[in-house]
Amino acid sequence: MVQFSGLLAFYASLCIANADILQENSKDCDCYVTNGSSSAYFLYRRFFDFRNIPNSNGVYNLEPPNVTSSQDAGGELGQKGYLNSTVFADDWELQTWGRTPRPTTLLRMQNSKQSIYIQDNSKEDNSNATTFLTLRTYRNQQFSSTAEMLGLQRNVFHASIRIYARVHGVPGAVIGMFTYLNDSTESDIEILTRDQINHVRCSNQATIGPDGYTIPGASSDVTLPSPVVWTNWNIYCLDWLPGLSSWYVNESLVLNKTYGVPKLPSCLDINVWSDGSDWSGNMSVGSAAYLDIQWIEMVFNTSGPRHGYPTENNEKRNLERRSGPCKRVCSVDDVERIGIPVRSEAPTTVVVWSFSCCIWLLAAAIIWA
Repeated sequence: MVQFSGLLAFYASLCIANADILQENSKDCDCYVTNGSSSAYFLYRRFFDFRNIPNSNGVYNLEPPNVTSSQDAGGELGQKGYLNSTVFADDWELQTWGRTPRPTTLLRMQNSKQSIYIQDNSKEDNSNATTFLTLRTYRNQQFSSTAEMLGLQRNVFHASIRIYARVHGVPGAVIGMFTYLNDSTESDIEILTRDQINHVRCSNQATIGPDGYTIPGASSDVTLPSPVVWTNWNIYCLDWLPGLSSWYVNESLVLNKTYGVPKLPSCLDINVWSDGSDWSGNMSVGSAAYLDIQWIEMVFNTSGPRHGYPTENNEKRNLERRSGPCKRVCSVDDVERIGIPVRSEAPTTVVVWSFSCCIWLLAAAIIWA
């Protein structure tokens, strides 16, 4: 854990003209603090709530049909209602790309909007959520229909990300919740449905070296604290700090990792897939696996424009330093109501590091030296 003392270190972009659109600060909060061993402060917050979406005309009562072999190009329109509204589309992009089989895989993959949908939850016992979001993968004879939703906030530079979710379905699928810029700048929470239901995988990419061998320390198979199992609802948390990745489940720390911590701005990516490889396993034909999500909360700092920079643009960026008060610090942990931050600390003077474009490895090293 990187400890903060004296002045609190923050990052912010100078290019935040549209900050109010996507960076959902509470009117009572100037910044946000997390607890746990990886406690840190952040400037921005978003809360995506899928729990009680009005079910007009009963559109969420039935699961959309599985994508079949006659619908294999990713052109399905998807579910009507919330997922087609600007409320959702301003923040998330449903993916429709596909991938042909590779030497190490058995199946072609095809993302479809039809495999992401809001589901009615009114019949489930002991839940205050009348709806939730579902991502599904379904095994056809010749390909797997898969699901992916990509966050449009692509300038996230350090964050604490919490997702209230459960997983169910047949062995052979991969559930991914991760930060992403490219295949070497990625931090993962992965659940493999071929694993025992009390195991998750926590990784910082890349996990495979140029020689084709697994990189020691890149990926960890974590046993969840008893009696936690991924078929039940749990809060999965990834804390991404300078030089440290920390993973929590239901506020219990399960892993710290210093290898491969991302050093460039990224976005949040969520997917469910299977390709018949040794990693995913091979789902039986006609079967499916699911990721259900009730809510996502993210507190974060930023660097650069909202949509990010081309990954090939790696020139060094300029750095400025300025001071200012963070008079209203709010906590996102130990709150009475999920999604409602509470005032936490006395007024604090902070140092805000602002970047004209984007923070790269050199800048990060300067800050934390």
